[in-house]
Amino acid sequence: MTGNPNDEDLRERIRALEEESAQRRRVEEALRESERRYRFLAERINDILWIMDLDLRTVYVTPSVQTVLGFTPEERLRQNVEEQLAPDSLSTALETLSREIAFEKQHGADPDRSVTLTLEFYHRDGSTRWLETIISGIRDDRGVLTRLYGVSRDVTRRRAAEEALKTANKQLEEANRSLGLAYAWMRDRKDQLKQQLFREEMGILLNNDGLIEGLSEKVMEHLGRSRDRLIGHPVRELIKEEYRVDFSREFRQAWMGPSQEVFVEFLDTKDRSKIFDVKLTRLTLSGSRLVLMTLR
Repeated sequence: MTGNPNDEDLRERIRALEEESAQRRRVEEALRESERRYRFLAERINDILWIMDLDLRTVYVTPSVQTVLGFTPEERLRQNVEEQLAPDSLSTALETLSREIAFEKQHGADPDRSVTLTLEFYHRDGSTRWLETIISGIRDDRGVLTRLYGVSRDVTRRRAAEEALKTANKQLEEANRSLGLAYAWMRDRKDQLKQQLFREEMGILLNNDGLIEGLSEKVMEHLGRSRDRLIGHPVRELIKEEYRVDFSREFRQAWMGPSQEVFVEFLDTKDRSKIFDVKLTRLTLSGSRLVLMTLR
């Protein structure tokens, strides 16, 4: 005796609904897991991730803003841009935004385009902090710019050390031109400032040939090598082969003038690789030109 076709059809529909319900539950669980992971990362990173509209109103910011600048995310969302940036940095930000919008109108949208600015932000305690900020655009389906998003990193200590190093270098050059005195004192001062910079950053000093002339303790720790095994050796020996060409190109450009950034994979003594975001900055110390290689 065969079953009622209507009953069979009903069972098929029930099975389809059950499968659809199970699939929906799996998707919802995956979304919840993704949200948990994102929240876990957002609450623990030190860099500030943020989103602004085109009127420069903050519409989202990670909890790390409180660690770096003292403001809670809720307070940040209520602040206008004038309450966030010191006057000179505000002018820089507004001029850059205007220039980038004009560039886009002339040359068309480039979804991969970004700009990097070092801006002075107000801290809740009344002081200021310098943040290196990488800014990119959010676009709609037509490619029209609708919002800005960025990552801001506190570089206050690094900037102070670099400024002190520049001041010491300028004083040294003036002393050499005028009297030729105090050379030894300034050289010691320069070394102290280099040590200060290296305490705050993972830094390597390179000469024109790419030979290591100085480096921080942190670099030695990460690479598992002693100072004697690094000073005077080519930095290329520490870099994985497939990264050497890009690094050499950016090194030469930094040597000629503007700072450069490049991703580099280093090898430790056990051939374990570590990838760093490397910034290359030209310096002049005691009349000698060097490149500061900062690993982040």
